[in-house]
Amino acid sequence: MAIQGNYNLDNALYSQAYAYKCWYNYNYGGNTLGISANDMGKITQTWNGELNNWQATAMDDENAYEIEDDDYSMALDEGYKVGQDKTGYDGGKNGMGVRSGLDIASGAAGAVVSSGALNSVVGSIGGNLVKNSACKAGAELGAKAGAKATSKSANSGSWIIAAPLALATGTAYLAKKPNKEQKEACDALQSEMTNSQAALDAAQSDMSTYNDEVIALSDEAAVYNEDANEQIEENKSEFDVYKATYDALMEKVKSGETLSEDEKSLLKELVPIMQELGVTINETSEETTDTTSEIYDEMDSYVEGYDNAAATVAEVQGLTDFAESFDEATKTNCTVEAVAQSLNSASGATAATKAGIFANSGGIFTAWAWAFAGMGAAGAAMSATGAGQQSKWAGEVGNEIDMRKTTQDLGNTTSEIYDESIDGYEGSLSTVEDLELLIPEDMEVPEEAPTVPEGEDGEEKPAATGFGLSGSNTGDSSKKDEKDKDKDKPI
Repeated sequence: MAIQGNYNLDNALYSQAYAYKCWYNYNYGGNTLGISANDMGKITQTWNGELNNWQATAMDDENAYEIEDDDYSMALDEGYKVGQDKTGYDGGKNGMGVRSGLDIASGAAGAVVSSGALNSVVGSIGGNLVKNSACKAGAELGAKAGAKATSKSANSGSWIIAAPLALATGTAYLAKKPNKEQKEACDALQSEMTNSQAALDAAQSDMSTYNDEVIALSDEAAVYNEDANEQIEENKSEFDVYKATYDALMEKVKSGETLSEDEKSLLKELVPIMQELGVTINETSEETTDTTSEIYDEMDSYVEGYDNAAATVAEVQGLTDFAESFDEATKTNCTVEAVAQSLNSASGATAATKAGIFANSGGIFTAWAWAFAGMGAAGAAMSATGAGQQSKWAGEVGNEIDMRKTTQDLGNTTSEIYDESIDGYEGSLSTVEDLELLIPEDMEVPEEAPTVPEGEDGEEKPAATGFGLSGSNTGDSSKKDEKDKDKDKPI
């Protein structure tokens, strides 16, 4: 899953940056924008000249704008530490599997000793729970131990073993409360998962805003550059007209023709006009370069926002990794412990019943059996409480697991959106980087207007100019010397 939402064909035909976003989503993002093949054809036709650049940008494995690996790893570790800090739990399993294994073995042993039939006892409390491999392993060990103990005593006196065992198992449960620490950590994580989902939603929203703003800036730079090129082209066209007029008048001067008063006046005006047009073009170029550079710098600043979004994804991943390191095991062990305590409750109750029957048999040495009946009943009661508690905990941990999985799915989606967004971001920056000002090269302008001197008879004579032209050689030598000096003067 990648960037979602509708798209606007008109915008794609106008905005190169937006067109790249649509093209990338269509070809690499699963077309989550829902672009039709016909519309994509219009987009690629409009921007046909950019397709090679787009392809190169999309296929670039080394995206310079992605968050640094070290920064991502630090954020990942930070998320894991947040999980530890918020729960007060280090993430270790602290032997909870061992505790549950011992309890299931004890419960199974007691069940075999008290009833002689493991399967019937398990069936009475829901034998499907024993499908868990940990339960089965513990149950098998306990069954073997129970069978050995049973073989050493008559089945009618098995309660002598089963009742104390039930009491010990029930008492140990209340003292140890297995899985309690992990279950409480899972409880605390539920609110953290809610917060993480909100953070990921915010990151997606932020990236959507960044995408729109970066595209707008890229379009602004492109329009500014296009307007500048149009202005430069207009100025150059004016310059060419004036330059052609200037060259035509100077050809007349070179050929010895006399310029009219209007032509002389025009010739004096042409040079400053051309100079001003050259200045205008330079100013337009400098101003456009400065403006597009400022726009680029503003676009470049958005990388921090994208980095923050990536860091959010990493932190949430660290948190969910922390949760996943023990929540499934916690649910499993709660289930195992519930089975263990159920088995123990059943064996304790059976032992109490058999001990009571023996105590009521009227024999001379039967009164002491009531103590065993009490032990069995107490163990059964404590384990019944434990079985109910562990089953409840398993359900509550299951809720956290569901929330964690939802958070992971949302994190994966956000990561995909980040990947697509950062590629679009790079495309927008490349669009601005590739903008070009078309500065004309043939803009040579004389430094000053030529002066056309008067002739002897009061008529204008061809001026001595920097173009290698000389005036008439007639007249006295002093005038000739003056004319020779004029040859060295700039026009």
